[in-house]
Amino acid sequence: MRKLVSASSREIVAERKNQRYVTERKPLCEDLTIFLILIFLSVSMFLCVPDIVAEYAAHLQWNLPENAKARLGKGGLSGDIAYSPDGTLFAVASFIGIWLYDAETGEEHAFFIADESDVAYLAFSPDGAKLASAPFKHNFVRLWDVETGLIETTFLGYGASTTCVAFSPDGAKLIRGSWNGTVQLWDVGTREIIETLIIGDNGQTYREGIRVVTVSFSPDGTLLAAGSNDGIVQLWDVGTLKPTITLQYDSSIMSVVFNPDGNILAVGSEDGKVSLWDMRTGMLKSDFVAHQKVSSLAFSPDGQTLASGGSQFTSDEDRVRLWDVASSELKSNLIGHTDDVDSLVFSPDGTTLASGSRAGDIVRFFDVASSELKFNLTGYLSSIDNIFFSPDGQTLASSSGPEGRDATVQLWDVGTGTPKVRLSACKQIVYNASVSGGVPLVACFNSETGLELYDVVTGDLKTTFSESEWVLSVALSPDSKTLAIASGWGDSTVRLWNVDTGTLTTGLWHKEAVSGVIFSPDGGKLAIRSWDRNVVYLWDSNTHQSIGALKQRTRVESMVFSPDGRTLVCGSVNSMVYLWDIGTRELTRTLQQDNSSIHDDSITSVAFSPDGRTLACGTDYNGISLWNVETGTLKLTFVGQGYINSVVFSPDGSLLASGSHDGTILLWGLMPEFGKQTPLPADANEDGTVHIQD
Repeated sequence: MRKLVSASSREIVAERKNQRYVTERKPLCEDLTIFLILIFLSVSMFLCVPDIVAEYAAHLQWNLPENAKARLGKGGLSGDIAYSPDGTLFAVASFIGIWLYDAETGEEHAFFIADESDVAYLAFSPDGAKLASAPFKHNFVRLWDVETGLIETTFLGYGASTTCVAFSPDGAKLIRGSWNGTVQLWDVGTREIIETLIIGDNGQTYREGIRVVTVSFSPDGTLLAAGSNDGIVQLWDVGTLKPTITLQYDSSIMSVVFNPDGNILAVGSEDGKVSLWDMRTGMLKSDFVAHQKVSSLAFSPDGQTLASGGSQFTSDEDRVRLWDVASSELKSNLIGHTDDVDSLVFSPDGTTLASGSRAGDIVRFFDVASSELKFNLTGYLSSIDNIFFSPDGQTLASSSGPEGRDATVQLWDVGTGTPKVRLSACKQIVYNASVSGGVPLVACFNSETGLELYDVVTGDLKTTFSESEWVLSVALSPDSKTLAIASGWGDSTVRLWNVDTGTLTTGLWHKEAVSGVIFSPDGGKLAIRSWDRNVVYLWDSNTHQSIGALKQRTRVESMVFSPDGRTLVCGSVNSMVYLWDIGTRELTRTLQQDNSSIHDDSITSVAFSPDGRTLACGTDYNGISLWNVETGTLKLTFVGQGYINSVVFSPDGSLLASGSHDGTILLWGLMPEFGKQTPLPADANEDGTVHIQD
């Protein structure tokens, strides 16, 4: 009869053996004892970790790469927003593609994935059948079929990257601004370039460092306006393609837009001013200060209201403002945004104003008549820096900490892919988040108070550690009693702190900058990686003594201990993965995938499966590889997500989660042999022989 064998059943069988048999078979029995104990531990963990039945919403599974089960997050909010001409759809540009929504309800309608590039700039064709998009760092413009989501064609521009796109009112022309101070016009029907216009200097010569920031057609299509970062507003006659008017400002031009009848051109500049120009006379109609910096302008469809978006010195209440065009007086503030607003667009019927904030990763919809917030589009995240599962595998925590912004920690329901709790109390940078007794904790550096440890679920501050120097890396010990903090540039210090009291235990001094620190699974060792000396230092965390150094050929980008603590894996900048024996301090294996681009880049993250038999390696560009640790052979590769910052297995080994710089987390489905701690069936005979059924 087949049955699971626990430690107790093995002992019963052993009692039936005579002493001579036990003596002769001792080495084998010791090995079996260890193996069976591991099986028992696997059974215990397996019973403690409930199976997760995934029920993902449809939009979480749109355009997924092979082997991925769900996408958490919609990518970072990267640029333009746009209403379709009939007002039924709303488009949002993100780092992974274009999201389309039902404009009335805010429900997801479709997702167009942009392979190998982001999407920053958007424009609907006048008939709403096509959508033009362009990325930040490339010189092409894609034309999408809105109904099918397929790319119809790609317009390849000359020279520098794209900075803005727009259709002519009749849809016959497509324009593209660029980083080299040019505006290119294409014939949409023939797909041929019509002309390349140069902004400023009478359009005669290219000027290095000049960027076209904004473009706009007049409603009748006879004029084209463009603004540049050197303060020039240039107008051309579309029929002759000759410059007609040149305006010079003292600061960068951020937005140019015509009113619906084409009689007024509004210009917003980086110094916070808005200018209204009368196109019939060429004279300045009025100008006023709208914000600290104006980033976007939009006229209402009736032309009576001008919306401005930007940044302010202090107030959170006037990131978006509505102005009376006739009097240039302020009509109302639209309250809701706490970060700079980059894009504005009115609905075609003029009842709603949509505003996008890249820094806030949010799009807000306001009722124009009442100035009240209607609803938000959420799910956009900046770079995912760290991810980790809760012990039961039901929750995934992610941290995002882009430079210059407040940091965010998000908890996700793994079974549904929906966000649960969001903590935004952190300032500056979120560091390695860890789980303490099932309670997610996150460490955040605050230049005014030091390093702060938060309970993610409640948002409560647990402990503050008085670190005055810039914090480089943080690690929580497995028993959650000690926090290791690496801080300071040049000569760095790794300090060990008592988590409960917030008091300093000891400091470990280093002669060079530290880029990472981790505890071994038993908490007895600390691995500290050097930033510039290609060395990982090992310390005894109890005696606080150095116990060795692991020297490599190139800088270490990532590291992880095996579950049994016997091996340290280091991922490097030269696409190599090194496995070190902690006991002997010897290099036991080097991993590098041959004849493939999967490891052409830095190994940014490494993670072991729960059983320690599979190693996942994430790269900064080309995806994830899964390796058999014992044989050093490649098991599987996952492609379709780049710039990976963090990889982690679920506690039962059935999922691999990967967090990317693009602001998404992918959940990859794994077969049991990739690390799931599944109890193995076994038979025990009366003579004590155990047969494992694998």
